[in-house]
Amino acid sequence: MKITKAHQSLLCKIAGSGAKGGRVMTYEKAVSIMSGNFLTEEIPSNWQDMEEDDLNEFILDHVSSPYENWDIEDIWTLIEQVGSAAFGLRDLGAKQ
Repeated sequence: MKITKAHQSLLCKIAGSGAKGGRVMTYEKAVSIMSGNFLTEEIPSNWQDMEEDDLNEFILDHVSSPYENWDIEDIWTLIEQVGSAAFGLRDLGAKQ
């Protein structure tokens, strides 16, 4: 697979400063970052510790206009799928 500039930009965002900065990308952080593609504000990095009702309220309060009429479960599924895919890319970036 050829890594494009867009992929490199995404990998840099997901990887953060990597080993140099001591930060490790977690699944939870990847989901938080990727949620910004569908919401006007990223879900908090501690989203896994939030009550389900609070998380759903946050998502509904910050949903981007193209997704306003989507069901909350569909929005959340989309966020998790993209977050999971982005999390999987972290290893790909390390091999380049």
